[in-house]
Amino acid sequence: MYGLSITDSLGKITEHKLGTGQTTIGSDKGSTISLPAGDGLLAQHILLVPSDEGCWVSTVPGAPLRSKDGEPVDGQYVPWNSQLSLGRLSFALKSKKVGRKGGRGRNQKGKTPDTGKESSNTISPVIVMALLFALVYLGSGLFGASETDVASISAAPPLLFDESVKCASGNSGHRAEQAEEAAFAKRQRSVFDLQDGIAAVELFSESEDCYRVAGRQEEAVAIQLEGTELRASLEAEYKLLRVRLQRALHSGNRAVASTQVNRLQELLHHRASHSYVLALRRLEIGLSRKAPN
Repeated sequence: MYGLSITDSLGKITEHKLGTGQTTIGSDKGSTISLPAGDGLLAQHILLVPSDEGCWVSTVPGAPLRSKDGEPVDGQYVPWNSQLSLGRLSFALKSKKVGRKGGRGRNQKGKTPDTGKESSNTISPVIVMALLFALVYLGSGLFGASETDVASISAAPPLLFDESVKCASGNSGHRAEQAEEAAFAKRQRSVFDLQDGIAAVELFSESEDCYRVAGRQEEAVAIQLEGTELRASLEAEYKLLRVRLQRALHSGNRAVASTQVNRLQELLHHRASHSYVLALRRLEIGLSRKAPN
């Protein structure tokens, strides 16, 4: 059984169970665990995916959790019984499979707080590299994709968004209103086409900048919140899709892998020339072939 203990800025502690699927933590009602906005917590700010080896942790870009040592924690597996923080919020990852009855928790580096001795749960870099190579060979063997393609999918993916869009010259107030109207329309259609969501984020950014140029600060702040929430939601989905694809490659689940590849290609259509997307296309071809006996 996996669990999460959250301590807020007032010292109040709440206990939560983590299922075997994804758990999101954020300031919006759509999150699995919804907390009051504050201490830098955004909509669907944190994504947790438990496993026996540890808990996958990813966050909204630029606003990561921190380990006890103050190091950023994002897009990585974290050992159970680790203590993480975000502003004045504290998060303790718990697993009965890892902890011993009456034992003490361990911090992220795998050392007991009292003795400082190295924990047996520390993962050797050699083992990590071995697992990565195993993933490459397993993926290439099961799905008919080249080792290079699977390795590319395991490497750094492209950014989902470009830099903030600035206001074009002209009547800034009028342009802000036009961009705002278009952004809301695109966001509404994003449930059918993820590229509309990408375009909506850019339009929200442009509208915000135009409102600021026009001196309409209250409207700029309101639009900024809309854009930030949508961007965080799409970023969270992007990370989740990549986690699911890696797990499907590791387990040899062709059906799940195919679904994640298709969804990722839809989300990254505007990055069609990136090596990561090209690798996805070749992997899709491998998935369409007959599975080996």
